Amino acid sequence: MPRRLKLSPWWLVAAIVSVATSYHYLQARERVTPWIFPDENRYAAYARAVAETGKATVRGEHIWQESLQSYLLAPAWSVQDVGTAFELSKVTSCLFFALTAVPVFLLARKFAPTWAALLASAGAVVIPAAIYGSTLMQEPFALPAATTAALLATLILERPTLRTGTCLGVTLI
Repeated sequence: MPRRLKLSPWWLVAAIVSVATSYHYLQARERVTPWIFPDENRYAAYARAVAETGKATVRGEHIWQESLQSYLLAPAWSVQDVGTAFELSKVTSCLFFALTAVPVFLLARKFAPTWAALLASAGAVVIPAAIYGSTLMQEPFALPAATTAALLATLILERPTLRTGTCLGVTLI
C-alpha cells in the first residue's frame, strides 16, 4: 500500500498567500498609473521621501500622518525608475494584503477544523475589498494589522500574558 504524503497546513497557507499575491498583482498590472487621486500620489510621495531622506516629508516639511506604510514601501521607491518603483510598490502591497491569510488561519484554527481554517484564510484574500490590495493606499497594510490585532486579542482573552499584551499594543500603535 502506498504511503500517504501528509502535507502540513502551513504549506497550504503559504500557497494561499503566494497565489493571492500573484493573482492580485496580475490584476494590478493592467493599471499603469495610480487611480485613487490624490491619495495614491500622496502615499507614493511619502514612501519616496523615506527612500531618499529616511523621513516621511513632503517638500522638506514633516507630515502629520506618518505611517508604517511609507517605510514598508520605501525600498521599492529607492529604485530610480518611477515605473519600476510603482510596480514594486504594487507587489509589496499585494503581498501584505495576502499575508492577511496567516492571522485569519490562526484565528479560525482556534474555533474550527483545519480545512475550515484554510477555507477562511483563502476567503479572507478574495473579499470584494481586495480591489484595494494593489493600491498605494493604507488598506493593504491595515487589513493584516487588524486581523493580527484580533488574533492577539483572542490570545490575551484565552491566556493573558505580558508577551501577547505587548504584541497587541505594538500592533495597535
